[in-house]
Amino acid sequence: MAFETAGAAEVFLLGRVLFGGILAFMGLNHFLNGDQMIPYAEMKGLPAPALSVYFSGVCWRSAASCSSWVRIRCSRPVRSRPSSSGRP
Repeated sequence: MAFETAGAAEVFLLGRVLFGGILAFMGLNHFLNGDQMIPYAEMKGLPAPALSVYFSGVCWRSAASCSSWVRIRCSRPVRSRPSSSGRP
């Protein structure tokens, strides 16, 4: 991404790392407190509550790695093509 102000890239990187840390903590919470989350999943009627809790922890952890380290290019400069008629 292109940033207009000085230091904006560093702030954006800091935001990505903090957001990734939150997602990683949520995924870790599914593994550390799974014994508390499994009865809640049973109460909600999930067919495989233990598997669901741990699988969602894996999903949170993978989302954390994607948000923290993968660089996504959202905006590319659009190049205008010359028209065939010669008019802009």
